[in-house]
Order: sequence, then structure tokens, then C-alpha cells
Amino acid sequence: MKQEYLILKDDDNNRLTIQESAELDKEMFSILCENVYDSDIIKSTIEKGTDSLLSDLIAKLRNHNMYPPYPFAVKIAESVIDLYKSPEKNQSVKLLFDDIEFLGDEQEDSGLELAVEDEPAKIDKLLEDTFDEDHKKEKITDSVTEKKQ
Repeated sequence: MKQEYLILKDDDNNRLTIQESAELDKEMFSILCENVYDSDIIKSTIEKGTDSLLSDLIAKLRNHNMYPPYPFAVKIAESVIDLYKSPEKNQSVKLLFDDIEFLGDEQEDSGLELAVEDEPAKIDKLLEDTFDEDHKKEKITDSVTEKKQ
């Protein structure tokens, strides 16, 4: 699924707005949620400039309505930092993510490899119906009713 994040820095109203949209139909995005943040809180987090700046900012931006995966959250936080470091007022940034690319990167980085069966004939043999004819002749009884008698 493709996701789009529109990040709006509104200096006139001292706020930051992030709209999350998803492609629910082919090439048609629908807004999932919109979060509004106080610019003073975002600015103070950025101005601290600690080693964990990205993590701190991601923690401020994520909430129960919008909780993007970490790689997406990093790019969102980096874009917010760029917006607030820019001297221009009332800017916006649009980010587009595709889950397929995200999942593809995860699979490559995981170090896991798919094993291919060298002898598929062995698997076919396991799937064959090898029902023993002797079992058909055995009478199936209920052990509970036998004990009562």
C-alpha cells in the first residue's frame, strides 16, 4: 500500500500539521488522519540537538492515530527538521512511501535466505495417499461405552 504524508509548517498560526493518506484505490489517496502539533514543542525538541534528536522528535510526532513504521518516521522527522531549519515561512513537504519497497528492504537486510528443495520428488511421495488396507477392517469402538458394560 502506498502512503503519503503532507507536512505543513504554518508559522502564522504557530503549528505543524501532518496529514496521512493511503492509496485505498488505484491512484486515489484518502486521508486517514490529520495531526496538529504546537510549533513551540517541535522547535524546542529540535533546538535541544541531542544525539537522540531523531528519536525524540519521532516520539513527539507518533501517537495512537499516526504511528508510521520506523523508516518512514525517520524520513518524516528529517523533513520536519529541514522545515524548521529553513528561514522560509509556511512551507510544506509531501512524502510518498510504498510498503512494497519497505518490505523488500527488510527482507534483504534480514540475512534470511529461502531454501530450495533439491529433490521435489521426495515431497511428492509424502503427498501420496498410502492408506493401509488392514485399518479398514478394524472395528472402531467407543472406549467409554465399553468400560460401562
